[in-house]
Amino acid sequence: MQVTAPVGQVGDGISYRGAFEEVDLLTFYRPITKWQVEVHRPERIPELVGRAVHTACSGRPGAVLVSLPLDVQMATR
Repeated sequence: MQVTAPVGQVGDGISYRGAFEEVDLLTFYRPITKWQVEVHRPERIPELVGRAVHTACSGRPGAVLVSLPLDVQMATR
């Protein structure tokens, strides 16, 4: 089964400062996903989501994770 999971994350400006609900998602999901990526610039969203979908469907199908920090999410509005 192919799964591309977009997940929210704290903003880059407060990461690694013990922010509420901050989790190192890439490390956390590494054992159960084929590929993990965190988007740091909004203009890269289409490229990285496209790669995530391609990776999920290529070879042996599997889950991928796309982490979207809050500041990147807000910049796309």
